[in-house]
Amino acid sequence: MLCVLAVGGAAGAYALVQSAAPHAGGSASGTDSLAVSEEAFEAPEPEVEPTRITITFAGDCTLGTEESFDYASSFTGIYDTEGPDYFFANVKSIFEADDLTVANCEGVLTTATTREDKEYAYKGDPSYAEIFSRSSVEATSVSNNHIYDYGWNSRGDTLAALADAGVTAFGDEIVAYEDVKGVKVALIGANMLSLGLGIQDQVTTSIHAAQDAGAQIIIVFMHWGTMREYDPTDEQIELAHIAIDAGATVVAGSHQHVLQGYEKYNGRYIVYGLGNFCYGGSRTLGDPDCYIFQQTFTLSEEGIETDDAVEVIPCLISSDSERNNYQPTIAEGADRERIEGKIADSSSGVVARAG
Repeated sequence: MLCVLAVGGAAGAYALVQSAAPHAGGSASGTDSLAVSEEAFEAPEPEVEPTRITITFAGDCTLGTEESFDYASSFTGIYDTEGPDYFFANVKSIFEADDLTVANCEGVLTTATTREDKEYAYKGDPSYAEIFSRSSVEATSVSNNHIYDYGWNSRGDTLAALADAGVTAFGDEIVAYEDVKGVKVALIGANMLSLGLGIQDQVTTSIHAAQDAGAQIIIVFMHWGTMREYDPTDEQIELAHIAIDAGATVVAGSHQHVLQGYEKYNGRYIVYGLGNFCYGGSRTLGDPDCYIFQQTFTLSEEGIETDDAVEVIPCLISSDSERNNYQPTIAEGADRERIEGKIADSSSGVVARAG
């Protein structure tokens, strides 16, 4: 008699096969045999779902004012009237919906009273750092030309204020790391204004350090370019390409007080100028056009995909069309079309020069 019993288990499955029983009183002409075949019954390995991480970039945020500005119309005056949640109210939903928001902290957060001898020096109270954290801005670069506006120690005061508010600060010698959905994200900042391409070694060294530390996404946030120029300089383009070639996953930048375009280079995006954003450095609108750049990175077992999962969101630095009220807002209608046209013009110029 033949008996077959199938048994399943966590380690696989096996089949017990018993041969025909011997006749009573006779010698055993058959034997019991146990046939184990895990290969035949092994369940297929489940597919590993890729990890998707959405990162948002915004430009210059000056959470403070120049001491010569009229108090009532200054950032400080508006803060005292409206409170910390006012400033990013119109874009907070975008920042909350992503996995990481990164901006530039343009100015110092300090109680120091001795300003540097320069035309414009920007200062906000250390408590203003909570404007970032309360609006889901998780990380800010401090690599810019205003981070020492109130003396050497004002940078340290700013770093302390950001840390107290739970905001990750990075830039220059500080390479910061964020754990996002179990993925290590590196944040690198550099100021190109004083040294030009002389900072390329600093940038590439930081990128290689991030790689050695196991970072899977490497962000480089640059302070660069020429004031009020809509087209990036040749040096901007060269440094951005150097950063991508060294291993950066994305490069973004600001400083010019106007927007500049973006390009895709070797499968990675470079954003040359996000423009001003929440900008207490001017009471007037000047050029109010800016944008938010957002990219969703897909990480699989093969690495980071080089897809086009990006979104460009045209914005204005103010929700008031007559003056700067320090409340960036999403652009609509004719404003949106104008900003999209500026971005397209600058971006096509970069592509033409690269070609």
